[in-house]
Amino acid sequence: MPREFTLTEVFKRVSSIHEGQKFEGPTETHFDIEWFIAIGKEDDCLKVSVNCEPIDAEEDAYVDADVEFKLISASGKKCCRIEPFQFVTEDCDGIEILDWERVMKDYVVDDTFIIEVLVKISKTSGIFKKNFQNFGDMKFADVCLVVEGDKFYESKLFLARQSTYFENLLMNPNFVEGQKTEKAAEEGKIPEFVVQDLKSEDFQRFSEDIHGSDVIDDSSVSGILEVARYVDELNSVRRCEDYLINSSQLSFKKKFELVREHNLVRLKNDCLMKIETKEQIIEVIPGDIYEMESSVACALLNKYIALDRK
Repeated sequence: MPREFTLTEVFKRVSSIHEGQKFEGPTETHFDIEWFIAIGKEDDCLKVSVNCEPIDAEEDAYVDADVEFKLISASGKKCCRIEPFQFVTEDCDGIEILDWERVMKDYVVDDTFIIEVLVKISKTSGIFKKNFQNFGDMKFADVCLVVEGDKFYESKLFLARQSTYFENLLMNPNFVEGQKTEKAAEEGKIPEFVVQDLKSEDFQRFSEDIHGSDVIDDSSVSGILEVARYVDELNSVRRCEDYLINSSQLSFKKKFELVREHNLVRLKNDCLMKIETKEQIIEVIPGDIYEMESSVACALLNKYIALDRK
């Protein structure tokens, strides 16, 4: 399953952009790689590029990804292109979206347009991921969880205290897994359990979080939430939601996606309170409006109408 994220940038005063000029959006960190959008006017066309720079990588590192570009007007009109790229050795540079005259005529409202880029990473090589804690040490462990072939040696009592999922998996004698744990303990062995449907990288970050490391950031929060919901670890969910409300630089669109996927009520209310412009409202509306919770859609519509009357 590809790792993915969205970059969104609102570009203003676009009528003042001259031939050959280039403007860059702010840098965001996703999967230990720094990314940013750049736009420019070249040969009377709007060109959009995505640039990335790994925080720590080998000289010949690369990232394979499919990239979806969207040009969005403040009225909601969209133009899309999808291209495959290999980043790092070859930046995604200068994709022609539309001729400049058509951009100005059909997509510019109040001298503004929005660029949204969805990056779906299929493969990486040579990108170093810093781990804050090592779960490969068996010294103090009495259980081993296997995620995508990687082994995480843990304390079953510690895990059982974190969630009912781990309690049932590791401690409940009425479950086959619990019986397996008891039998292995009697034989002086460390039992192994394969955890399905989760990514090893996400489980590493989740494990570091529940063991006290400060690892929640914009690149890890989605994966940690995925694991925390899977194993029903609500303290980790709360920490992720606190981070998204107080510190995250993720777009409102991405935050609403997380709201929908993980039922983050506090984050939903915080986003609705902080959205202040028509562009922000348009940004968060999904392609299919019926995917959005009806109360959220109504609140955004009321905000849009109020802004339109000013």
